[in-house]
Amino acid sequence: MEDKKFKIDVEGKEFEYDPTSNTSILSFLESKNISMKSMCRDGFCGACRCKLEKGEVEESPDAIGYKEDDEFLPCASKPKSNIRIKRI
Repeated sequence: MEDKKFKIDVEGKEFEYDPTSNTSILSFLESKNISMKSMCRDGFCGACRCKLEKGEVEESPDAIGYKEDDEFLPCASKPKSNIRIKRI
């Protein structure tokens, strides 16, 4: 199996994400001391929503929080490729 890691770029700060970790993007970024808005941590409230500027994420089908078409919920998502995001 390939040991591919994805890069997560948050407003110019870049981190390597291990897709085998099963960690949400929100939890991963918080572990890197990136301040993120959040409340429910389950995809329901929309507080953590971010703009996805580049790449693809896999979002839980249970995530129903408010978001625009170019946004996603980091608390209920994992990267599927290298991504670039912007906090809202």
